[in-house]
Amino acid sequence: MKTYKTNSFENRIIFLDKEEQENPLIIFEAFYQSDWLPGQLKTLKKWRNAVTYENEKYRQFIPSNLLYDCDLILRLLEAAWLLKGKKIGKLRIPEESSDDLVRWIMKRESKRLEHYPKSLSSNHIIKPHKVISKTFFKRDLDSYKRILKTWLSDALHPSFMEENLSKADVIGVYESLVGLIEAAWLINQRCQNKSNSD
Repeated sequence: MKTYKTNSFENRIIFLDKEEQENPLIIFEAFYQSDWLPGQLKTLKKWRNAVTYENEKYRQFIPSNLLYDCDLILRLLEAAWLLKGKKIGKLRIPEESSDDLVRWIMKRESKRLEHYPKSLSSNHIIKPHKVISKTFFKRDLDSYKRILKTWLSDALHPSFMEENLSKADVIGVYESLVGLIEAAWLINQRCQNKSNSD
């Protein structure tokens, strides 16, 4: 196997302990123990709005909650980084299935799960591990950490900080995080259901 020498400080895992690094899926489970999929998406949207809009109505939140939510997302990103390239959480579909059968299997799963992703494509619902790879295609882990640190600083600042990030950057990161949160939800649900059926 080919190995590459990298700077040991690049994309370093700092928020996960040894056990969590060995089994990153426990972070996915912990992420959804703090709130369900809709709640996590709503929290992320409130944070995005606090960074994007100057209006005071978007900047009303409890700072300790924002710090907690930032920590959760950073831990989710680190766990996803460790799982990048691993084919986990794939929806079980028989080989050579028709499109109608695939839609039926997805519809059946959406009825079984309490919440179901709304922004993922059919391909990403079937193979949510591809969303993890897509999340880190344009930005590495350190880039997300820097951006989220800026988001946190801007959201906690008493006045609007327009010059730190462009709205396009904020929206791009937001959309990537929405996809990751939805994919992590599917992976978590499918892995839990698999372990319950074993």
